[in-house]
Amino acid sequence: MPNRFVLSLLAIGLAAASVAHTQAQESDVASLVHPEVAERLSLADSQRAQIQALLQSRAEALAASTDKAAKEKTKSEFKKKILDILTAEQQAKFVETPSSKRLMFQFREMKWDDVLDWFAGQQDLTLVMDQIPPGTFTYSDTRSYSPSEGIDLLNSVLMTRNFTLVRREKMLVVMALSDSIPLELLPRVKLDELVQRGRFELVSVLFPTGGRSIEAVLQEVKPFLSTYGRVVPLAQGTQVLVVETAGKMQTINEIIASVPLPKQTPKPEPPPPPPKPVFASYPLGNLDAARALETIRKLIPSEQITVDTKTGVLSAFLIPDQHNAVKSSIAQMIASSTQLPSFESVAYPLPIVSAEEAKRQVASLEKQILSLAPNASVSATADRILILARPEEQKLIKASLAALDIVPVDGASKSMKVFELEPAIAAPAEAALKSFLPKGQIASNSKTGNLIVRGSEDDLRIASEMIEIFKKSQTANQLKMQVFPLEQVADAKWLATLQRIVPNANAWLGDDGRQLILMAGNADIAIVDSMLPQLKSVLPKADQRKLQIYALSKSQMSRRSSLLDLPPVLKDIKVVDGSNKQEILVWATTEQHAEFSRLLEGLDQPAPNPIPSLPKTYPIEVQDSPLVVQILAAEFPEAK
Repeated sequence: MPNRFVLSLLAIGLAAASVAHTQAQESDVASLVHPEVAERLSLADSQRAQIQALLQSRAEALAASTDKAAKEKTKSEFKKKILDILTAEQQAKFVETPSSKRLMFQFREMKWDDVLDWFAGQQDLTLVMDQIPPGTFTYSDTRSYSPSEGIDLLNSVLMTRNFTLVRREKMLVVMALSDSIPLELLPRVKLDELVQRGRFELVSVLFPTGGRSIEAVLQEVKPFLSTYGRVVPLAQGTQVLVVETAGKMQTINEIIASVPLPKQTPKPEPPPPPPKPVFASYPLGNLDAARALETIRKLIPSEQITVDTKTGVLSAFLIPDQHNAVKSSIAQMIASSTQLPSFESVAYPLPIVSAEEAKRQVASLEKQILSLAPNASVSATADRILILARPEEQKLIKASLAALDIVPVDGASKSMKVFELEPAIAAPAEAALKSFLPKGQIASNSKTGNLIVRGSEDDLRIASEMIEIFKKSQTANQLKMQVFPLEQVADAKWLATLQRIVPNANAWLGDDGRQLILMAGNADIAIVDSMLPQLKSVLPKADQRKLQIYALSKSQMSRRSSLLDLPPVLKDIKVVDGSNKQEILVWATTEQHAEFSRLLEGLDQPAPNPIPSLPKTYPIEVQDSPLVVQILAAEFPEAK
């Protein structure tokens, strides 16, 4: 009898489904836009678009109509138009098969294979079941369920038995959750399609990370997943595939959206265009023209500075800052020629630093120089300082600056070399060389293809290497040149690190280490561009030392010898005596200057009160008493 009882319950369920079928036959044609109905009838995309447009027009017509009879007529007319879009076979299938069949559950202790077989039949699905869930199914109420609600009801019970139902096209698959669920069997749905799925229906959804860190997304999502849920990173970290019940997917989407976006490193502002040179001339007065030209070129080593010995006029084609330096130097030479008839000019290099730091260093050096030679004259550009003073004063200045590792500029003459190129690449090669040999003179002839380079031996060597690479790049049409500005001065060690990252690229440092010149393919240039912020972070730090003059008190001067044994924090500072013994020059960092000031304050303590001297006599048993006095005076110089 139990089997008969079970069959009777099944009949009740089927009868309820039949009632739902009859009611659904009278349903509105609006159900044709439902994805399940459209799929069942195999509607083409063009049919779906036409039906959607007609339903929109019908809604507008019904809204404009107030008469009940008119509304019914409108419905009838649009229904006919919509049904005419269907083929005869589709119309028959639509009438015979309700678009949204409602189900009623009246089951008591029914085996799962019977329940699932009945449910698949109601949805016109093929049941795929390798394992039958254990136990029986008992459920009864008076409401009716849509297919999505029905599968959700069954899954809510099956999951307690470690099973789930998965709809895949025309299949209804029974899966054991204890097994590894194949991703290819799970339906891939979009977020806006989740409403068509049951809350307990297992699906997979692809979520874009939106630039968020993939590690952060995984860390936030994993704790929310059930024991059978999974999250898999895809497409190089730009997407994640999540396997979970449909009811949790919207929350997972909100969790991913709540992960903060990484801070974007702003790209550095492009450097301002270099100032354009202008022409100006300066009368030299009574100055020796050749000597004045030699002096100016020590400060600004440029062939664009010439002098007319007949008229005594110096002409220059330079940028504005260099013109200011020329004007100042000529004025100082004219003044020095009357005060220092035998003056001598010497140029010293300045470290490449910011404009503000350069001003501070020039002011500090000028103060030191004037303390040694009060009548000297000082002029400066961005990278050099020119000193006009008597020869004997220049020796003193040179010795003082040498203690600070500052030596005169090498006055070695420049050389010239002519390179023969294809006329078509002469102009591009000239522009490329000028970008990273700013101190060299470069000119090209686009008709003959000759390229003239004048500069130091290092300039000519680099130019030769660059031109060979430039020839190959133009022939292969694969390489291009890119210049990257650097905020700090780079060195050979830093360049070697970059070369290991892009071994096939050619890299140089230009503009005294403040430019990276790269000749490479697009891929290598893109790699360097993306990694440049990290590479800049390991650039060698600029020398933060500065010069400061300390005036010594009498107590400090008496203990000057104690400064020979400095504490470890001050071991690398430079200490030089000034023009007199009453001051010293110190080259150190700001922190070291503070420590040195504290050290001097310790030396400034008053000396202890002298011990009063008392006379005392000693008998001697020698005849040569003057010799004894001489020996004692040498041994005890402060005694009388």
